[in-house]
Order: sequence, then C-alpha cells, then structure tokens
Amino acid sequence: MLRLDISSDKSGQADDLLQRIAAALDCPVTNFYQSHPCEASQTAEMLRLWMLIEHEQDRLKVLSILRSAIPTTVTQGATDASKQFA
Repeated sequence: MLRLDISSDKSGQADDLLQRIAAALDCPVTNFYQSHPCEASQTAEMLRLWMLIEHEQDRLKVLSILRSAIPTTVTQGATDASKQFA
C-alpha cells in the first residue's frame, strides 16, 4: 500500500495532493483529519478492495451500490467532481 510521508514535505506537495483529492471528493481537506480510527480502517479497506477490481463493469456496479446508499444530492456532486479525472 502506498503511504504518503508528509513529515519531510517542504514543497507543499502533500498539501496540493490533499487539495486535489478533497476537490474530487467534494469535501473540505479538514475531513481527512476528523475520521475515527474505525472509519479510517474501513476507508483503507474500501480503497484496497477497489484497487483489486479488474474490470470496469465491476467497478461501475460497486459505484452504483455506493451511490444508492447515500442521498441523491450528495451523489450528484461527487459524480460531477469525478468527471475531471476521466
């Protein structure tokens, strides 16, 4: 698993990366620092499992399930933000 060591980041690259991730997720950067340990481990597991999905149609199924679990207004913002990386 890739780990980001920000302790020696003098150029602000870690901050820039967090800003880009936050923009793609349509959330403030501070959300990354507010998670509980169980939430962080669940998020890490979700991302690890996501990386193991080989076929695009399977990833689309997973995205559909995730989107169905949250309110439509929240889903639309995340969908729009993800288009910038397509």
